[in-house]
Amino acid sequence: MDLIIVGAGPTGIGCAVEAKLKNKEVLILEKSNNICQTLMQFYKDGKRVDKAYKGCEGTNHGHVPFEDGTKESTIETFQNVLKEHNIEVEFGSEVESVKNENGVFLVSTAKGVYECKNIIVAI
Repeated sequence: MDLIIVGAGPTGIGCAVEAKLKNKEVLILEKSNNICQTLMQFYKDGKRVDKAYKGCEGTNHGHVPFEDGTKESTIETFQNVLKEHNIEVEFGSEVESVKNENGVFLVSTAKGVYECKNIIVAI
């Protein structure tokens, strides 16, 4: 495995897309049973999700489209991006530890140990 990403929120998904576009083998580990858990849990249904936060708009240099929308449309966008790029998410996989042994990362979860060359913590 080239890359394991911890966290299936917008940052983790964005990192996964960029890696896949560089032909890297990618796995996202997510402790919850959903992508974008913060949006799912803390945003009311129909709440707006805007690319400008408190008047400060960032510039998107990546390949994940981000437009103003609602909680639901934003989550749908990220679900579609995962499908489009064939990115695997292992749900219910809380990372318990990460160790580097001879240049290989060993990522331990209750489901098992994963090996990878690189890791991104996107939580």
